[in-house]
Amino acid sequence: MDPLIYLIVGGFVLVIAIAAIWGRISYRKQLMRIATARQAQLTTRPQTSICIERDGGKLWLRPFNIYIDGQKIGEVSPEEVKYFGVAPGDHTVEVRLDWLRSLSVMVDVVRDQSCHLQCGIKKMFYGPNAPIWSYLIFHPRSVLYLEQIPSSGGREPRTDRRSFR
Repeated sequence: MDPLIYLIVGGFVLVIAIAAIWGRISYRKQLMRIATARQAQLTTRPQTSICIERDGGKLWLRPFNIYIDGQKIGEVSPEEVKYFGVAPGDHTVEVRLDWLRSLSVMVDVVRDQSCHLQCGIKKMFYGPNAPIWSYLIFHPRSVLYLEQIPSSGGREPRTDRRSFR
């Protein structure tokens, strides 16, 4: 066999091995950052707050941007829980990742209580029956979800079904 073939195959195997090692290292760093953030949240949680919990979907490891009342206030990574201090009253919450957006959720925050929300990527985007990529471009509000986790005695969230602002 030609030595050039061995060189090409060897180079390809080397690139794959480096990519696998780099991916594993970045995944472990992400898990360490999530564990550290969870420990910090236990001690620094504001009394009147909006708690946003992201599910464990590993499809996109990039953090989601959190918007409350149209202002970006932070980010949340996979399997991470964050508390954002807010004033009591009605607030509009939205999750974004690049051009993708969740539907806006109106929450009523009560003094000295947390309002809990869960966000993530809809399950229809996992597995072999996932929609084609053009679906992501033409339906940007149908990929991410944001929903209120019901608490005892709480009101149901109001979802804003409007398109882009």
